[in-house]
Amino acid sequence: HRAEGNLQAAIAFAVRAVELDPYSRLNSAVHDFTLFLAGKVHEALDLERQILERKPKDDLAHAYISIFLATLGDYPQALEFAHKALALAPDIPATWAFLAWPLVVCGKTEEAADLLEKAYSAQLPRCPRPIMAPALVALGRTDEALSLLNEARVEQCPWFYSAKVDPRLAALRDDQRWKSLYG
Repeated sequence: HRAEGNLQAAIAFAVRAVELDPYSRLNSAVHDFTLFLAGKVHEALDLERQILERKPKDDLAHAYISIFLATLGDYPQALEFAHKALALAPDIPATWAFLAWPLVVCGKTEEAADLLEKAYSAQLPRCPRPIMAPALVALGRTDEALSLLNEARVEQCPWFYSAKVDPRLAALRDDQRWKSLYG
């Protein structure tokens, strides 16, 4: 449903997955990030904060909260959560890439660029390429972002499809290269 741009249906399916297995971190992460993609940032933030209350060392909750807070303009707290997530997950390239975007938005461009470089060069575990695209766009590196999205499309990366509706990539939607990827 995300790939089709039908975020309401995606949310409904994500809610149902959480109902079926409320203890699955994957189900709750998909649900919360789908809410974010649909512009329901406050709701996604509240749900991740609830997870953090139960699991204070959940690196993904810290990362998502950082993204959500940066979206809402709460930069000091976004940075705090980003650095906590990095401390909890120092060896996970996808976490580096996820956190590069809030770091850029919060003015930490050099730190974000360093994280992106590390994430891109990591071999095992390899970072899904679309996760890097929002930070690249925020850094003004549109050509690289589109190149990575194309690479992900060729590889049939599942993260490629969610990028289609990611609000952090809205600046690309009028680009002909974007249209050829998602047209």
